[in-house]
Amino acid sequence: MRRNCAAGRRKPNNGGFTLFELLVAALIVAVILIPFMSSFVTAARTNRRAKRVLEATTAGQNVFEELKAMSAADFMPAASREDTGVTDAEGNTIYRLTSEVTRSVNGRSFKVKVTLDPKGYTTQSGNAGAATDYNSALWAQLSSLSKTENAFLLMKAGDELNAAQEIAFQLPPESGVDADTVRDGLKRDITISVSHTASTGHSVVKASVTYTFRYDGDDYTYLAMDSQEIFNNGTELANTLTNVFVCYTPMYNNGGRTSPTETLTFENHGSYPVGLYLVKQEASANAWQQSRYSLGVKIEEGSRNVSDASGNLICITPLATNLEYDKVTPAGSELQLSYSGNSLPLGKTAADLVDLSAGTDGLGRGKAALRIYDVKLEVYDANPGGNNELLTTLEGTKME
Repeated sequence: MRRNCAAGRRKPNNGGFTLFELLVAALIVAVILIPFMSSFVTAARTNRRAKRVLEATTAGQNVFEELKAMSAADFMPAASREDTGVTDAEGNTIYRLTSEVTRSVNGRSFKVKVTLDPKGYTTQSGNAGAATDYNSALWAQLSSLSKTENAFLLMKAGDELNAAQEIAFQLPPESGVDADTVRDGLKRDITISVSHTASTGHSVVKASVTYTFRYDGDDYTYLAMDSQEIFNNGTELANTLTNVFVCYTPMYNNGGRTSPTETLTFENHGSYPVGLYLVKQEASANAWQQSRYSLGVKIEEGSRNVSDASGNLICITPLATNLEYDKVTPAGSELQLSYSGNSLPLGKTAADLVDLSAGTDGLGRGKAALRIYDVKLEVYDANPGGNNELLTTLEGTKME
């Protein structure tokens, strides 16, 4: 009898995955992929923001460059002004300035809030002359000076040593006087002459310098400079002489404040309108020498009859100097000043003519203005949907 083996065989399952198995597989895949997808989304968002921050930084840097190249008044003419509670040397209020500008980078708009704060560089406690007292101080506008309109005499340190050696060589050998002894007894005379001629509508102005060292009752001299021109408008007749700047190194061998061994004579006999800057350079000296040092300055002008509204004669050659001058006791001052002819106005003293503030009666180039600011730039996203989000902040300093 034969057995039917086919009846005992298991039939293959060709129906595929069951629904339950598919759901389980999908769940496993989801558990694995969702964190990765979240990371991809976060990375994309981070990249987009990083790109916006980079573009915002570029916009802020562009604004910084514009601000450096322009004055604050020109760059932000409609700026809001906040009183800092501080005034400058002329009594003007010093303000904190704030303004907004819009700039685009790669087609995206950014709003840049600009704040210029001067208080970090302005005396706030009334301590005039403090290290941070820049914005309240009165500064001469030397950056605007031109060689075509100003004369400069820059005297070299050590000129007196050369003079002493030359004069010691002139002395008889039997005198036994060496160069150091001569140097201690030297006197120096500096003369600056300004001449002005006008003909057929042309104006020619010249300034020349002569200075001489003298020793032993003027019997021995050394001519260091003889009528050397420091200004001549020559064929450039449109140029006029505005100022004469004298920078010199003092000789600390004075016998006393009232008997200076150095003199400077400014000859302006034609009464040409020119200002004189006299700057004493640093030199090695002890306290006793400094306390006795003085420079005799004589300003000579031609006779004239020019008066102010009160009838006081007006000087035409104002002086600005860093030499100490005591208005109460001028005889004890570092500067021994005199005007010749009709130069000294009635009702005015020499102290009124030593003009360090350079106002309207003086050299006229002193100016109290904000020159140093702390700069803060806040850059916001100004695109639709940007919600004015603060993207970056830049800080720096502006000087003008």
